[in-house]
Amino acid sequence: MELITSGINSFLIGTIKLILEKGRERVTGGSTCYELPEPILIKMTNPRSRVITIKERDWNPYLPYVESLWIATGSNEIEFPTYYVKKLGEFSDDGKYMRAGYGPRIRFYDGNSFDYKIDNLYTPSKGFVDQLKFVVLELTRDKFSRRAVITIGDPNKDCFDISGNIKQTKDFPCTRLLHFQVQTDNTLDLMTTMRSNDLVWGASAVNVFNFTLMQEYVAAILGLDIGSYYHFVSNMHIYARHLDLAKKIALVKSYDEDTSYIEYTYPTSWEAFTSQLDNLARAEQSVRQTKEAKPSISAYTFFDDWYQALATYHTGDTSRILNPHLKKALDTKLPAF
Repeated sequence: MELITSGINSFLIGTIKLILEKGRERVTGGSTCYELPEPILIKMTNPRSRVITIKERDWNPYLPYVESLWIATGSNEIEFPTYYVKKLGEFSDDGKYMRAGYGPRIRFYDGNSFDYKIDNLYTPSKGFVDQLKFVVLELTRDKFSRRAVITIGDPNKDCFDISGNIKQTKDFPCTRLLHFQVQTDNTLDLMTTMRSNDLVWGASAVNVFNFTLMQEYVAAILGLDIGSYYHFVSNMHIYARHLDLAKKIALVKSYDEDTSYIEYTYPTSWEAFTSQLDNLARAEQSVRQTKEAKPSISAYTFFDDWYQALATYHTGDTSRILNPHLKKALDTKLPAF
């Protein structure tokens, strides 16, 4: 099954309509869901269009920026993200780490059987594989390489526990791999492969945002423009608790698709990117602790808008946000001050 969309809004509406039309009811994991009868490949032609503007969706714009930073820094400690979204803690096995968090699997893959426990602002030692760095260096070495793949599934950690029994966990990774590929027009495509995807709390809430943002900053480091985003899911579904919401969204006839192109400035080397990322992580920690935001944290507007989106949660001030669609989304979800 295939679907071609422009941005996240048409992605959401189009996929909902397919599920409502073709979906089959099934009880899995003790919950009723409505799932597509076969795998689906969804192409987004404008991956920068990742801000949901459909008011019926009641999208939380803070969560994807929080989770994108969490993933990019390689952490799976939940203190940081649960400050913004407490419900995330319900999916942790031990109340401190997200066992299947993507960050360590992308930035600190270690290949052993012990679950990752990577704290915020972690300084790595030897013995880890930084798969994000590999993607950048591999495509720098050979622009048209087909090897720029990040593997998120980790059989050593996910299949069995250290006693050899089937792993019992709340958190099993849905995303399996990310494949970055440069096309002949010098644009960077990204193909995400998922075993299972909750359209409401997964795909539209964070997954598409997280991975298209990664696609954008990897493209910038490589000096390329962003191409298309491909989202392949073996089992795309909506849970029964979201069925009424899905039906409301399916009735939306018009929406303000985020087609604007923000002329962000970006770091264009791996070293500059990681330096700015560390600076962003420390600035977020500071504003979370002090509730005082800086006017700017970076000469790169891409990182500055990322910071301002997070700072808005603490200050209520959206005046420094450059992306008008993001500003509008944040204005509707400001915490009470």
